[in-house]
Order: sequence, then C-alpha cells, then structure tokens
Amino acid sequence: MFRLFRRRIAVFALAAGAAFAVGEAPLFGQEVPSSAVVQRPQLSSPRAANAIAAAEAAAEQLGVGVSISVIDESGNLIREVRMDGASALLIEYARRKAQTALLFGAPTTKLAADPGMARMIGQVPNLLLVPGGIPIRFEGKVIGAIGVSGAAPEDDARIAEAALAALTTQE
Repeated sequence: MFRLFRRRIAVFALAAGAAFAVGEAPLFGQEVPSSAVVQRPQLSSPRAANAIAAAEAAAEQLGVGVSISVIDESGNLIREVRMDGASALLIEYARRKAQTALLFGAPTTKLAADPGMARMIGQVPNLLLVPGGIPIRFEGKVIGAIGVSGAAPEDDARIAEAALAALTTQE
C-alpha cells in the first residue's frame, strides 16, 4: 500500500515538473485578466500604528489603560495593542466594538442610542453595542474600523475618535 502511494507521488511530481519545465499553465490555477479582479483601498499597517499611538496618548491623558483594535474591511486584524494595566478580556471587547462599527458603518455610540438596534445586534454573535467602535471611511466606503475598550464607554468613544483623527491627517 505504501509503495503504491509513493509511486503515485513520484509520478505526480514528475508530471508537475515536466509541465512547469515546458512553460505550460500552472497545475493549481491560471492567471486571470485584470478585468476579473476588484481592487480595494486598504488601510496600511503604519497608518494603523499611528492611529493606535494617538489612541494610547488619549488614554494616557485620561489616566486609563485600554485595548485598541484596528481591523480591515473584512474584519481582519491590522494592528492591536493592550496597554499596561488593561485586562486581557478588553482585547476581545475592542475587536467586537470594531466589528460592530464595521458591519453597520456607524459609530457604536450612535448605534447604542437606537433602541431597535439592541434587539437586532443581540441576535448576532460577536457584536458589542457599546460606545468605543468607529468605522474608517475612504471615498465614502467603509474600509475598516477602530475599537477601544477599557475606560468608561464615553471615554472609549473619545479615544477611538482620537485614533480616527490621526488617520485623517495628511502625512
């Protein structure tokens, strides 16, 4: 049984090598034309780091330790930090606030003020309807979000706004 498996692997490897050697199309996919690709703006990691630095400075002015998350348009993490003294649980809360702001394209402060929103968001896992999440927009489209957790909800929102302000300044 094992010999048969090794022979099949050897034949496959030889066939793959031959295909690449003669310049044929790759075995595992072909190139698509640029017309088939959607290009989207993406927040850079250095700019996300700038936003986090601004948020940390705002938190230090308030005398609080928070967690800050910056996510992309797909909800994937770009940058994240947990300040000294902040609970490990706050990282998850910051991510959830960012996810909520991203999904609805609105600050969680605004969403929290809508009584109907609490019922709806309560049905969706991993969202958090508490101030501290704010979307990041580019040319009218949401390209990411910032989430902050660890201070009073109003302070979380102010810290997130400081992070967003750092992104909106030209460098």
